[in-house]
Amino acid sequence: MTRDPRRLTLRREPHARTSSRLLCRVAGPSHLTRSHKSRKVDATQARRAGRSIVDPLIVFKALANPARLQFLQWLKDPAEHFDEGAYHQQGLGFHIGVCVGDIQARSGLSQSVVSSYLQMLKDAELLESERIGKWTYYRRNERTIEAFADYIRNDL
Repeated sequence: MTRDPRRLTLRREPHARTSSRLLCRVAGPSHLTRSHKSRKVDATQARRAGRSIVDPLIVFKALANPARLQFLQWLKDPAEHFDEGAYHQQGLGFHIGVCVGDIQARSGLSQSVVSSYLQMLKDAELLESERIGKWTYYRRNERTIEAFADYIRNDL
């Protein structure tokens, strides 16, 4: 009987917030798996070289949720979906992005759900964020969206 080199193993480790957390890792040779950390390093190196790197699986996963997809559609034309008056009163505009609170109010979802959805879109490099004071503003990353569209057109 041969052992599957990609066998999934689970183990518990102590965690600061809870008594323990479940960790999952793929057992087997390291060349069969690629860590999240190495993907981040590759993406950072690509950005420094002026190239855009898009991991299609992460993007597809981020777009698979209707609410996350709706957020991207709202951020495509924020003036149509959000009130810019409050931004002008603070000397800001939609060029910096839309405040998380405004996205949360429009979606009707809890703040924690909206924050996790926005973080997933940011991890997929579909969004960029800018923090001003205690507020975080999100805008679309058009370079990544265009690179992903090119991938769909040319490679898929």
